[in-house]
Amino acid sequence: MTQDLTGTYEVIAERSNLEFSVRHMVVSHVKGQFIDFEGTVKIDSDLLKSTGKGKIRASSISTGDDIRDKHVRSQDVLHVASYPFIEFKSLSIRDSHSGLVVTGNLTIKGNTNPIELDIRNYKLLDNDCLRISATSKLSRKQFKVTWNALIEASSAVVSDNVDLTLDIILHKSK
Repeated sequence: MTQDLTGTYEVIAERSNLEFSVRHMVVSHVKGQFIDFEGTVKIDSDLLKSTGKGKIRASSISTGDDIRDKHVRSQDVLHVASYPFIEFKSLSIRDSHSGLVVTGNLTIKGNTNPIELDIRNYKLLDNDCLRISATSKLSRKQFKVTWNALIEASSAVVSDNVDLTLDIILHKSK
């Protein structure tokens, strides 16, 4: 017997994680997260007609290095003074061999491009909560997040490719 997921759900940010990883200096990865975000998911009785949207406060980025975080917030990278939010709005959902794929528009620094979220797991929890786990990859250049430097071997300090991992807990609205 399947559980009825229909309804409107709100993100519980303090129980959720929005994380990223980007290759740094060719051999390592910088990992970080956004702390301040919100979102809503409306699940239809036909799951593939469901919708979602989210908003992240760009200044809430945290990589564990205050100097790096200050630089990422600066005009060089995210320019949070002019672009305080990163936003996502779903456009469609389809079945995939591993779960669901949500296609939506992501806006960073005023630049909007489609991305796909690969939802590998979603589960109704106790207390009318829903957990959604998803991954995605994006190109920084698509969003004009192009700051970089070269190291001695003429390689970029920061890779263009960014891996995203979302582990979201939502609560069903009454």
